Amino acid sequence: MSHCQVCLVKCISLLLTLATLYSSCPLSYKANCFAKMRVAIVGVGHVGCALAADLESRGVQTILWAAPGHRTIFDRLASQNYLEASEAMTGRFYPAFTTNFSKLVQYADVIIVAVPTTGHRAILTELAGHNLHRHIVVFITGNFVGPVAAATVTAHAIVCTSRSPYTSRTEETNTGETRIRFNGIKKRLEIAGFGKIDLSVRNVLSRVFSIPLIWYSNTLKLDLATNHGVVHPPTMLSNMGAINNKANLFFYRDCMTAEVCSLMLAADRERLAIAAALGFTDLEDILEMFNSDYGTEHTDLATFMQQIDALNKKPGLPDSLQARQISQDIPFWCVPVASLGKALKVPTPVIDGWILSSMCINQVDYQGAGRTLQTFGVRGNASAKEILRAFRVTDESSEDCEEHVHHSSRSQRANL
Repeated sequence: MSHCQVCLVKCISLLLTLATLYSSCPLSYKANCFAKMRVAIVGVGHVGCALAADLESRGVQTILWAAPGHRTIFDRLASQNYLEASEAMTGRFYPAFTTNFSKLVQYADVIIVAVPTTGHRAILTELAGHNLHRHIVVFITGNFVGPVAAATVTAHAIVCTSRSPYTSRTEETNTGETRIRFNGIKKRLEIAGFGKIDLSVRNVLSRVFSIPLIWYSNTLKLDLATNHGVVHPPTMLSNMGAINNKANLFFYRDCMTAEVCSLMLAADRERLAIAAALGFTDLEDILEMFNSDYGTEHTDLATFMQQIDALNKKPGLPDSLQARQISQDIPFWCVPVASLGKALKVPTPVIDGWILSSMCINQVDYQGAGRTLQTFGVRGNASAKEILRAFRVTDESSEDCEEHVHHSSRSQRANL
């Protein structure tokens, strides 16, 4: 063997050794050394597609997977072999696609679950079959999934967000192309880890998301710091005729009237009272949330709904009363919140009424299907201390904070 061949063999051997060592490196090392990240996205709906476009636009390689029976958009995109984005973000992107969940897990150290909460159980079953000791698993949105996920999978970190980073929709163009329409990109993303989250995880996720991260000290507080559960149900229940008749209305501008907003505000007071009973006294009210998310300064909720452009791009109502605005928000937000209220002796008559009305209308036992205190492994009459323990909230929990190192803002894409 010539000298050159010997050198080549040694170089290849060294590279293989380095690759093996890197694959077993802690996330703290990877967060500081890699130039390219790879992110796996579970779910190819409006959130999953928006995430893929955003990540690919910043040089982060992504792979998309959709569950069997939920692959309509996945199949269209895989067939056209690209993802087109319009409005607030534009471009043509080329994420990878796979139907093999094992390949998805092997592809990346960050797995983002971007499916409706109704799909969490199936996804957790898939995840439970894999070794995730080096993975960060992110749920968008959490909806009280933290204790459920921790009891099912063993990951390096389980992280939840309060909502999506974007206001987005998938759509089919006149030419038959499937694309993602970014109606708006929010000004921040509220996020929390289940249990203690180390700095390396925060650093990695600051590169994954392109907007500032607001870290909450625990997922229970985060789950109570969201707005969809008080916004969607009253709008659906107050506009049943329009939804059933497929009226050409704007969901926010036309359906969220001053009267509907009054219902939202009443439920929001119940949410804040429950949070206060758990010691979380600094949460934003619903209008403050919207203003912070969209960078507005409205003083009236109904006016916000009328005037916010990002939420009123095109008319269109949910397909039916079984849409996610009921099938997700009632069992996976309203039911657990009402369960918390009952244990803490905080009345929730407005939220209780939405649950009962939705069960009657859709003939679905949302109480039985939803998440309650028993789901989290505690008694229905548990004390605040027992509830906090179930969500791993301790006196040593870190305080809420804004992301102190944000690497992936749009002005810093070249740094990735």
